[in-house]
Amino acid sequence: MGRRIDRRFSFLVCSRLGKPKLFVQILFLLVALCLFISLASQLATSNTMTQNDLRFQAQDMGRNTDAVQNVSSIRGQPPPRRESPGACNCGSDPTDLWDSLEYSAMRRRRKELEEWERLHDHEIEPLVECRTSSPLRYPASGITVEPFDTVKLRRLRLDPDHPTVKGSDSFTLTFVSEKSLGILFVSNSTFLKGVDVSGNFTGNVKIQSKAVTPIQQVCQSVYYHSNLYDIDTRDRITVTLNNVSFTINVRIKRRPMPFLYDPGESHHVNDLVTVITKTFERYDAVNRLIKSVNKRYPGMTTIVADDSERPQRLSGKHVKHYTMPFAEGASAGRNLALSQVEVK
Repeated sequence: MGRRIDRRFSFLVCSRLGKPKLFVQILFLLVALCLFISLASQLATSNTMTQNDLRFQAQDMGRNTDAVQNVSSIRGQPPPRRESPGACNCGSDPTDLWDSLEYSAMRRRRKELEEWERLHDHEIEPLVECRTSSPLRYPASGITVEPFDTVKLRRLRLDPDHPTVKGSDSFTLTFVSEKSLGILFVSNSTFLKGVDVSGNFTGNVKIQSKAVTPIQQVCQSVYYHSNLYDIDTRDRITVTLNNVSFTINVRIKRRPMPFLYDPGESHHVNDLVTVITKTFERYDAVNRLIKSVNKRYPGMTTIVADDSERPQRLSGKHVKHYTMPFAEGASAGRNLALSQVEVK
């Protein structure tokens, strides 16, 4: 029965549409039309979402001119006019960029750093130049370099009026690192004419020339590079000119980190000084000390290191009480109190 119905249905379709080829073409057109309608609806939905996103973006940002123009064009309204901000009128006052308290602390910090650098410069070894009867003037000491850094061998020059220099037809200048803590090199060796440099960027550099002028130029371009890390050590550079030898001391020293303290805006003595003491079973004496400090210098901090057997509570204001193990000792207590100091 089912087969008869299928045959009748196929007969009716073929009789109405003609050949099966025409039926396939119509079916293909219907499918293509459905796909086109679906794609058009998706594009319309995406456009609507984009317009809504632009509206929300323009409302959130407020300053995006392009977004405002897009939203205005969508709504059919002209874009609003915006006045030109003009030149910046913030001025040159640093307090316009930072808070007044922050700028004041930054200014005090800079001043403390300059003071620390001034005191640190006095600790650097002075440059000592040897001006003897030798044909070469050289720095005996005062050359300091950071680990893994480079320094120039300053004040190194040949004396052209020396009898040994005048009577020589050729010159041989060598630099040797005795402790092998670094290397030596001539910076412009490739640009010097009439100079033969061997062993450049090693611990043993040899320079040969037949004229005085190239040797003078080499002496102004000799550098030392530290290739070993050490916080404080020395390397000896042996310099030999023909048959005359000299020694240059190069100090390899790590620059210490600056310890900066905030003296406060008023530079009051309470912001500059802290009282420290060590006590052991003498609470009467330490309480009298705290009372005296509070009376004469109100607001000054007192740090107490206590290694008594049964610590007691101290009386007074602005007191920092640090308890220690029993009978730890005076030196340990003073070191503990000193480590807690936060003023200059």
